[in-house]
Amino acid sequence: MEYFKRHPDKWISILWISVLIAALVPIFFLSFYAVPTADDYRFAQSTQTVWRDTGGILSALKTALRSTADCWNSGEGAYTYVFLMALLPGILPTGLCFLTVFFTVGTLCGCILILLHAVFPQPMNPPNGGSTYSASQYRWQRFLCASVLVFLCLQTMPSPAGLYRFSDALYVFMEAALILQIAIILFIRRIAGQDSSSPRRLVVVTLLVVISMAMAFFLGGSTIITGFQACVMTVVLMLQPLMQMLHHKEKLCEGYRTCIRKMVTVLPALAVTLSGFAVHILAPGGYLREYGIEVTDLLHAIISSIYWAFTYFLHWMNTFAILSFLLVFPVIWKIASHSGQRFFHPILTAIGSFFLFASMFTPSLYLSGDISSGTCQNIMRPAMYLLVLMNVANASGWLAANREYGLTGKLMKSIEKSYPAWLVFFTAAVIIMFLFPANKNTYFSISAFRAIVVRETAQFFQLHP
Repeated sequence: MEYFKRHPDKWISILWISVLIAALVPIFFLSFYAVPTADDYRFAQSTQTVWRDTGGILSALKTALRSTADCWNSGEGAYTYVFLMALLPGILPTGLCFLTVFFTVGTLCGCILILLHAVFPQPMNPPNGGSTYSASQYRWQRFLCASVLVFLCLQTMPSPAGLYRFSDALYVFMEAALILQIAIILFIRRIAGQDSSSPRRLVVVTLLVVISMAMAFFLGGSTIITGFQACVMTVVLMLQPLMQMLHHKEKLCEGYRTCIRKMVTVLPALAVTLSGFAVHILAPGGYLREYGIEVTDLLHAIISSIYWAFTYFLHWMNTFAILSFLLVFPVIWKIASHSGQRFFHPILTAIGSFFLFASMFTPSLYLSGDISSGTCQNIMRPAMYLLVLMNVANASGWLAANREYGLTGKLMKSIEKSYPAWLVFFTAAVIIMFLFPANKNTYFSISAFRAIVVRETAQFFQLHP
């Protein structure tokens, strides 16, 4: 018990990693019952024929590229999505359909962990002295936050059966690619902000910039929601150093030269993202020709996006989500208070994050006048939780500067004294709520486990369209 009190982050992290792995077992097991749908082969007919007749990968690639070009000319501009849809279902055997959920969930978990590594900087000792903040402690805290966040995102998927269909799982995969792109840009900015001019640093920055450009090309041709979100997020990431410098005034900024250096390193990715998305949306006829729909007024779409963003925020920030964020709140506080970084005012960050979340609704509302389907919400809900986590981190860092003053300082001192008990209590609360829901189909793993035990796997895919 005494060892647990000295290392609560390690043991709670191990517990949550174990919980996450256990929760993934029924999700992965159910994948062996999944079958492809008609949408999975919507673009793959030509590739499948060539692959069956020749068995040559180069012929299949050429056919997939030709199908992508034909679809772009006939109205489907999402070139990345179409290419993957034309290639993979055409050459992969039906018996490998189960790999879809393995790859999608694994990619989402890995990209979220990489993002948190980029967002949470290396630990520093408190400016006013105190105990050393070890890298090991930081590592376990990062694993804890990542495990809880991934668990929350997976268990609350609005349409979990979409992960078993290749056409729908691509939406989540491309959102995971956007998360990875954000992490890469953050790494680039961090290295570019260093004063060192060593050849190794230059090589690393150049390599990361090239990777970010490749990712930008990929994201520009992804789904309309992720492509638009990639443009918005890249603009924000490029302007953030400038906004941070202006927000903290000259005495707190790193200097104009460093700020410009950080912004310049993001410009290549921004240029490729905007160019790729332009190719996407300027496809002849676009979505309008394919579906025969009429666009709505842009101002009306923006206002509706704000309304629906607020509505879904209230709906998705339920008791389960609140308990999960309360669990990681003191963990994030510890990381932020030792980071040595400068943070924005929490209200400004919250407003900006809300509009970022609202922008995810705009493409669908503009093109169809309706909110997105469950498949699109599969990427909107995790994105919202990521934004909430980033706001918690920013608010913690901002408040940590004034922790000795007022009610906030007294509250955090009280929480720090009972830190192990806090982690145990909210871990128990989240797990109990997860294991005993009133509706057995509320959480992904419970619903999948129940379907397997009672031998109603087909009903799972019917209950979660």
